[in-house]
Amino acid sequence: MEEQIPSSIPPQSSQPVPGQITPETLEAMKRQAREMAIAQYMSQQQQPVAPPPAPRYSKEPNVIYVPRSLTVAELILIFVLSVGVVVGIQAGWKFATETLPRIEIKMK
Repeated sequence: MEEQIPSSIPPQSSQPVPGQITPETLEAMKRQAREMAIAQYMSQQQQPVAPPPAPRYSKEPNVIYVPRSLTVAELILIFVLSVGVVVGIQAGWKFATETLPRIEIKMK
């Protein structure tokens, strides 16, 4: 009766299945990677390392402008100056049109 039920465990054969990594192939790959890493390190050590080039400084500074919002004091100052300019222009115009024509110059 045991012979009639197929086993769910596949039979183990001595030959590996293609695409499957065995412990022997894993050790061979590790050895090969280790040898390649050592060879790469040794080739880097044999090449003289040149110092990085010195940074070149120009006579003109690299200026970066960062925009910012106006403060309350700056806004008040702008308002006062603009009102003063407008009132000053109006007062100057009034003086030039009303007072200057009334001035008479008499010569003896």
